[in-house]
Amino acid sequence: MRILAPAKINLSLGVSAPIKDGRFKDYHNLDSLVVFADFGDELFFELEDENSIEIKGEFATELIGHDVSKNLIFKAINALNQYCKSDKKIKVTLYKNLPIASGIGGGSSDCAASLIALNEIWQLGLSIDELINIGNKIGADIGVCIKKKPTIMRGIGDELMPAPILPRNINAILVNPLLECSTPLVYKTFDELGEFSQNFGFEYNDCKGFENLIAMLKSQSNDLTKAAIKTCPQIGELLSFLENETNASLVRMSGSGATCFALYESLELSKIASDKINSLYKQNGQKIWAKSCCFLGE
Repeated sequence: MRILAPAKINLSLGVSAPIKDGRFKDYHNLDSLVVFADFGDELFFELEDENSIEIKGEFATELIGHDVSKNLIFKAINALNQYCKSDKKIKVTLYKNLPIASGIGGGSSDCAASLIALNEIWQLGLSIDELINIGNKIGADIGVCIKKKPTIMRGIGDELMPAPILPRNINAILVNPLLECSTPLVYKTFDELGEFSQNFGFEYNDCKGFENLIAMLKSQSNDLTKAAIKTCPQIGELLSFLENETNASLVRMSGSGATCFALYESLELSKIASDKINSLYKQNGQKIWAKSCCFLGE
């Protein structure tokens, strides 16, 4: 069985001051409009006598030396077996097409895809809500990746609500300077900067047309951008290049970085932008990964 684990993009991301007390002390409340791309990692599943993960693809070498037992795919396998009081086995082949530690939910999406696929392969009969509850215990982003549709994500990432109406296909490019951007370090820097919004939370409205979507998103932001740029200055350079050199309608960072995205009125413009940035960066001997794709509004 093959399943796509699509890239998860935060079109907007509000982040609160750290929670002062209680169960989620030092966590942050989020307010994010999340969409998914038509591109991502690919996973293949085969019934076997032992659990195993084989990693291939463009970014497979980035995972060499990592403890495979800590991989979120293994955590999905173990969580399902624990929940169902079973001991089922599977071989997973992961084609790692998304950069590592890149702010577009690669690991979380892989985990979510595994939960969905194994529920079917092992004929467990679990509902989507059950899978989301299992996923949320593994990681905050996994529940929204199980839904795989535009979603408003709040709380610590565990409160999921339907998104407003969005254009069906949103033409875009994903761009990453091929630098790992540590999420804990970005949040630590965010807390140290202390520039927390006094009016936390975004207003979302239906956007049937592209221009309406851009207008709404321009009234929003990604609150982690300044902290991410301080941690990884190349993000700032990349955002500036996209804004000034690619005729983008909107440029923003996703998640805690380092992946940025740019939105375009047409697929042709997004492909031109992707080709341009790949060509210019590589001519200058700079590392870059740029992918033209669509964000799915439905």
